[in-house]
Amino acid sequence: MRLDRRFANGFQMTASYALSSFKAFGGDAIGLGATVTDLNNFKADFGPAGLDRRHRFVVSGIYDLPFFK
Repeated sequence: MRLDRRFANGFQMTASYALSSFKAFGGDAIGLGATVTDLNNFKADFGPAGLDRRHRFVVSGIYDLPFFK
């Protein structure tokens, strides 16, 4: 989801939200791509990865100061 406020009266803002899930094989904590440890049971090693971030919320804004123009 994303919300934008276009530049008006010296102010601009953007807010974004993402709901996601990152699943992979192995418990690799730094995202380099761990391999399967049990070759007879792939499901045992599949699950949330180390870089999984369920919720992300980002806000940014710009304000044009009335002086220094």
